[in-house]
Amino acid sequence: MTKFTYILFLSLIFTMFSLDIFASTKECTKQEAIVAEEVIPKISNWIQFKSYYEQYYHCDDGSIAEGFSEVSANLLIHNWNKEAQKLLYLNSSLKEFVIYHIDETLLDTQLKNVKSNLINTCPENLNDFCKKIILNIESYPSYK
Repeated sequence: MTKFTYILFLSLIFTMFSLDIFASTKECTKQEAIVAEEVIPKISNWIQFKSYYEQYYHCDDGSIAEGFSEVSANLLIHNWNKEAQKLLYLNSSLKEFVIYHIDETLLDTQLKNVKSNLINTCPENLNDFCKKIILNIESYPSYK
C-alpha cells in the first residue's frame, strides 16, 4: 500500500467515524427527549456539556438542537478556559458537534461575542476549530 493510499484510507475511516454522530441510527425516545429538553439548558460547564452530548446527541433536533446551540455559544463566550480547550482538543467528535451548533439560530450578539472571544483567545492547538467557527459565522447571511 502506498503512503498516499494509506493516508486516503485513514482519512476516509476518520470521516466515517466523525460523521457517525450526526447520522446515528439510535432513536431518541420520548423520555430521553423530555429529559434532554430539561437538562441541556442548565449546562454550566464543559464537563457537563460533554456528558450530556454523549447521552443525548441522538436527540439533536428541534428545541434540543437549539438548546445545544445556545449552551455551546454561552460556554464559548463565558467559559472558554483550559478545561474546555483540553476537552475539545482530545475529542474530535465533540469539536465537530460544537462547530455544528454555532449556527444561525443564535442571536447576532451571541455570534459576535463568540467570534470575538475566539479571535482573541484561541490557543494554537485549536486554531482550526476556531477558524471553522469564525468562517461559519461570517458566512451567515443574517450576520452583520
